[in-house]
Amino acid sequence: MALNGTIDKFYLADILQLLCNGKKTGALHVWHLEKEIKIYINEGTIVYAIGSEKNLRLGYILRKKELISKEALQKCMRISKEKKQALGKVLVENNLISEKDLEQCVHEKVEETLYNLFLWNKGHFEFKETKLNLAGQVLTRMDTIGVILEASRRADETRAARGETDTKRRATTITLL
Repeated sequence: MALNGTIDKFYLADILQLLCNGKKTGALHVWHLEKEIKIYINEGTIVYAIGSEKNLRLGYILRKKELISKEALQKCMRISKEKKQALGKVLVENNLISEKDLEQCVHEKVEETLYNLFLWNKGHFEFKETKLNLAGQVLTRMDTIGVILEASRRADETRAARGETDTKRRATTITLL
């Protein structure tokens, strides 16, 4: 199954719910201008997401939580690139963070990436149904409907704080639930 379009015509909540209910496996790529996000879905469950924005990366979250120094992060990023290994694996192997901390940070990274995406008003998307190859990545399991509800709530609050209204998007989200 291939699915593509624009998020101003086919809302992200609709797309995720369709993929969840259909128990699809594959990658959802969403992009607008210089920003892009890839969401990996396994049998209808979001298991990983990665975004191009720096504040959506693992290193940023680790630094924000003060789990690692800037110098140690830079060193591990070099090792990760040289060995072509996931950054999280390098951090754990070098005893800089625990596996539990890594799992929690990856979960937070995926959550924040998804929540950020719900703030986009424009962009293109493409879902390709394919077997996932995420070897070496720390995966998480996200409750897709829970993500939709929380992301919609956050997006509504952000828009309200900006003085924006988006009643069509809000109505669509409510009727889907």
